[in-house]
Amino acid sequence: MAVHRLSISMPAEIEQIIRSAAEAADVPISTWIVEAALKQAGHQAAIADGLKAVEEYEIENGPIPAELLDEADRVLDAAGLGVPEREERRAS
Repeated sequence: MAVHRLSISMPAEIEQIIRSAAEAADVPISTWIVEAALKQAGHQAAIADGLKAVEEYEIENGPIPAELLDEADRVLDAAGLGVPEREERRAS
């Protein structure tokens, strides 16, 4: 795999968080950043897949009732996985 150098700018506080986390994981900063980026990309892909599945379900079966969406929100919020975009989705 080809390796490319990348220069990024960030607040000093974030740099220190990254340095500390990389040190705690006993990996180079670049490795820690790559792993964090891959993890975030995976999360975003999973969210996109889930939203697409809901959209397909609603096309075939009609809108999911508000009570069920509210219950799902409570479960996700309790798990620390709340997503602010849900409010926008409900308004549409």
